[in-house]
Amino acid sequence: MRIAMLAALVLGSLAAGLRAEPTTLPTTQEVRELIQEEKYVDAMQRVNRLLALKGAAAKPYDRYELLLLKGETHLHMKALNPAMAAFADAAKATQDAYQRAVARATELLFRRAKGFTYTSRVSGDAGKARESFDLIDTEQRKKAIAALLEDELAALEPKSKAAREATSLKPVVEAIQAVTAARDLEIAADIGDSRTKKMLERLDKRAQDVMNRALKTMGNRADELERVANELVDSDVEVADRNGHHTERRTQLRGLSGNEIAELRSTISTCEKMVPAAHEIGDAVEGEPALYDKIIEDSEEVRRRAADVVNKDYRTARRR
Repeated sequence: MRIAMLAALVLGSLAAGLRAEPTTLPTTQEVRELIQEEKYVDAMQRVNRLLALKGAAAKPYDRYELLLLKGETHLHMKALNPAMAAFADAAKATQDAYQRAVARATELLFRRAKGFTYTSRVSGDAGKARESFDLIDTEQRKKAIAALLEDELAALEPKSKAAREATSLKPVVEAIQAVTAARDLEIAADIGDSRTKKMLERLDKRAQDVMNRALKTMGNRADELERVANELVDSDVEVADRNGHHTERRTQLRGLSGNEIAELRSTISTCEKMVPAAHEIGDAVEGEPALYDKIIEDSEEVRRRAADVVNKDYRTARRR
């Protein structure tokens, strides 16, 4: 009887504890207020709880905003790498171009910074000392984004000029990627995107020409390697049976050499880089968006063909 009474008391206490635990979810404003009150551990616990929600429970919350708050909390806790990861995740969590630019620009700023301070490489006025910005301070951070934009544009001009004269794909794609990153900074600094848009427009015709020629070359080469890899060749194969080890003459598929595999993997990587580059320049320039839609479609097709060739198991496809 005493054991039964003790068990009942324990169960009653547990049930009371469960009833006492708060069931209401925190609000985004509560997280923001905790950060303002410098209660960073509490803020992180609440924002992680909200980010873990799924389905209908998650619908009232803006995941982009929660990830920005998570990034800010990490910054105040001096956790730089997790903060950059949160800003990168925020960029992926929104379809809004401005929000995406702000998140990507913030991540880039911290990658370019030394710790939590950014020092500009280009002074705004002749004879003026380079300026440093405390990136924990959100007001200074916005000024730092504008300063980083000037630094990036100064380095971009020769790269953009080289890309406009290029006959190969790599400098064109690299220039588009660099200008796109600068465009995020320009948008996040709330000064429009006219300067970087102009740079992308100047790359437009060269990009179309170089991308189309590269895709044709890579596609033809993938087809050629597919044909060569499927050629039948005779070879001596070591086999073991109940009579011991001996050599048999077999006819099998040639397959791919190490260099050919590397070449196809390079094609796959190039096509994967070309797709976002075509998206960015196609969105930025005035003209025929269908031209870049076709480049994107062709890039995905060439990537698929190259992947099919390189991933085929030619050993199991052999013939006796």
